[in-house]
Formats: sequence, structure tokens, C-alpha cells
Amino acid sequence: YRKKIDLCFRTIEEKLSKVLESFAIGAKFINGMNSEQMAIFILSSWEGAVLRSKITRTMDPILFFKKNLFNNLLKKGVNL
Repeated sequence: YRKKIDLCFRTIEEKLSKVLESFAIGAKFINGMNSEQMAIFILSSWEGAVLRSKITRTMDPILFFKKNLFNNLLKKGVNL
């Protein structure tokens, strides 16, 4: 069961990495991260936000994730 879930996460990370790679043509990711590392970071952050949202029974963690992802990490003109 764990191996299946891990495979699902790895598949998502690979696809997200490819999207990030095409998004960031000529840009550098934060702290020297590559697109694969950034994909892992984003997916892990998302999963954490979903978990916290379930625990708190609010959308606040997801809204915080969304705001920071798009206003900071993936903002146009910002080095990723």
C-alpha cells in the first residue's frame, strides 16, 4: 500500500517538475534548487496544507499555501 502511494507521489512530482522546467526557462530556482527539488517541495507543502486543513477544519492552511505559492514562489519575474 505504501509503495503504491509513493509511486503516485513520484508520478505527480515528475509531471510537476516538467511543468516547472518549462515555466522557469532561464530562471534560477530559490537556493539553487532544480525543478525536481522544487516539485518535491511544492507537493510536500501542499500535502501538509491539506492535512492541517483537515485537522483544523478550515481552509486557512490551503489558502495560505495558495497565496504563497502564486504570490511568492511562482510570481512572474521572480527567480524561482
